[in-house]
Amino acid sequence: MPTNQDSPVTKAELKTELGALEERVLERMEKVETNLLRAFRNWATTAETKLKVNDILVRSFDERLNAVEERMSELERRTTK
Repeated sequence: MPTNQDSPVTKAELKTELGALEERVLERMEKVETNLLRAFRNWATTAETKLKVNDILVRSFDERLNAVEERMSELERRTTK
């Protein structure tokens, strides 16, 4: 007499099992996608903040450099007269 492990699986049972497996895989994939998107959003927010700070620092440096260049040009004009 065959046991449950030895009994043949019907197509309907196989379809049901495969459908359930597909459902679980899709749910897991959705969770992974959500986690990846959240992690990327957190990284992007941090990176954007750093870029904004760097942009402010560069603009400030450019202003100071322009002021120094203007002073040097003025001094050069004075010495050439």
